[in-house]
Amino acid sequence: MWRRYRRAAFLLQAAALTGLPFLYVNGESALRFDISGLKLHFFGTVLWINEFHLVLAGFVFLVLLFAAVTVVFGKVWCGWLCPQTVLLELAGWMSAGVSPKPRPVVERAVLLLLSAVVSFTAISYFVPPSEAAARLFGGGTVTAFFAVTGGAVYAVTAVLGRSFCRSVCPCSMLQSALFDGDTMVIAYERGRGCTGCNRCVEVCPVGLDIRRGAARECIACAECIDACATAGSGRDGVLPVGYRGRVKRPKALVFAAVALSSGVAFILLLSARPALDFTVTRDARQAAGGVNSYMYTVRNNRNERLRLRLSVDGPFELIGAAEMQIGPYEAGSGRVMVKALDGAGMVVFVIEAGRTRIERRAGFL
Repeated sequence: MWRRYRRAAFLLQAAALTGLPFLYVNGESALRFDISGLKLHFFGTVLWINEFHLVLAGFVFLVLLFAAVTVVFGKVWCGWLCPQTVLLELAGWMSAGVSPKPRPVVERAVLLLLSAVVSFTAISYFVPPSEAAARLFGGGTVTAFFAVTGGAVYAVTAVLGRSFCRSVCPCSMLQSALFDGDTMVIAYERGRGCTGCNRCVEVCPVGLDIRRGAARECIACAECIDACATAGSGRDGVLPVGYRGRVKRPKALVFAAVALSSGVAFILLLSARPALDFTVTRDARQAAGGVNSYMYTVRNNRNERLRLRLSVDGPFELIGAAEMQIGPYEAGSGRVMVKALDGAGMVVFVIEAGRTRIERRAGFL
């Protein structure tokens, strides 16, 4: 029965998306964007705002992977992993034991509760969960975000429901555009012993009759296949409705190769990050009397506290703090003055941390 596999996929997806902000790696959420620090906590490491190209590379990989999976397996996202589908299915399961008359009311109550959970989880992707919980009902931005996001989720699930999938869902339309004649879809094959019980129509969440042919609105949830199997339809062990398509074909291999290449590129870019990032800029407004002012920023990409030493090479003298300490995945900045001992030119700033040595050049006037 496909329903069991879908239920397992639902639970895994829900656990992953809901649990990531609450899963701590190296003392921080496994995935959370720190707005105040302008950095992304990513499974034990940190991506700074100036490393946005890495986030973009990861996003491109996910998009290409999504396209490759869709080309082969069709709307597996819609029927198996879409958050809206997951919420609607969870609400149905949790209210299954209620008598038919009050069941719709109970389902809406469950969806309201689930919408609140989703909203709080969304906040926790930007605010530490403990801080988000403390500020949840205290007014301000967190409270407003919680109310707006929860209301939007509830409107899409409880009010629009499956009509959203049938009409305006952009993801559904995009997936349909990637289909070809060999994409895996749920199809009906005449002459396979259909009993005419209409159970496939009754269980379809989007109200389709699979016997009339494939439709763009189908979310490939396989409920009709399970219903057909339960009804005892079929001939020679083959049901009249089921997944039809071909996995191994040139188009699928091309999409898979492109997605794999983008994933490898993302990993290589991530692994090539320096352990220490150092930038220096001259403040032209503070230049006078043979002395220039410079602003510097140091970012620690290691999970350890570093003791740093700042110096200059050449005929220049550094005026200001020369040593500092920076905690794991933290940034430090400051201002130093540089005095020319022999004319102008380029100042070579050197930052050292153990065996790590980084040089940056800046002009001197």
